[in-house]
Amino acid sequence: MILDHFHLVKYMNDKLSMLRCQLFAKAGDEGKRLLKGTRWLLLKSRAHLGRSALFDLDEALRCNEPLYIAYYLKEELASLWSLGSKAEAEEHLENWLLKAANSGVGMLKKVSKWLGRVKDKILNWFDCPISSGKLEAFNGQIRRLLKNTCGLRDQEYLFLRIQDLVDAKL
Repeated sequence: MILDHFHLVKYMNDKLSMLRCQLFAKAGDEGKRLLKGTRWLLLKSRAHLGRSALFDLDEALRCNEPLYIAYYLKEELASLWSLGSKAEAEEHLENWLLKAANSGVGMLKKVSKWLGRVKDKILNWFDCPISSGKLEAFNGQIRRLLKNTCGLRDQEYLFLRIQDLVDAKL
């Protein structure tokens, strides 16, 4: 089994969003003002943010140390797939797990324990670099088809519509 880039980053983004919500609930008025509207900034990579978005993100991170630590560890974890070999990736992941466990952020400690348990599944990607992205995109198209048609009762017609989706891709 392989745990690919998409699923690992999605998991980290979900945990980062939960941390932001926890910090927002505990924050005062000024802290809430800084955190409001930062969810999408936290989910994006720094490389994909514009100048004003970077300024807003940096301002929110500057005032929230746990969020700062979690965001940069998420970015560091995402860089795992740019490494050239499994040995480099294993060393990078071990260092990341150590940083997360010693970060002082409860959420990161839990993530570190979980990733430690699935480390082999993450590193399997370097033996066989595949992704389920295309399959998941196609499943999303099928879900949208069912939603847009309010559910199809005729199974044969549903399969014909799905075949149309396949033919459109070719």
